[in-house]
Amino acid sequence: MARVLLELAHDFGRREDGQTVIDVPLTQSEFATLVGAVRQTVNPSLREFEQKGWIGRKGTHLVVYKPEELRQAAQIATG
Repeated sequence: MARVLLELAHDFGRREDGQTVIDVPLTQSEFATLVGAVRQTVNPSLREFEQKGWIGRKGTHLVVYKPEELRQAAQIATG
């Protein structure tokens, strides 16, 4: 999930107030489809990323606050 968030930020992100807003509105179900999971699996992970301050929401858009932490999580997940 962290890797997909980074890819979305790279491909569709725009810088705003020192953050990257992913300029594609996504529901949790749509995001789950992108990562090959179901919403019930994605929801707790997105909530964890939000609680850690790595990402947030701006309406229906995801916002990346800490891309480096996402990169580290993506590296750990892929080994």
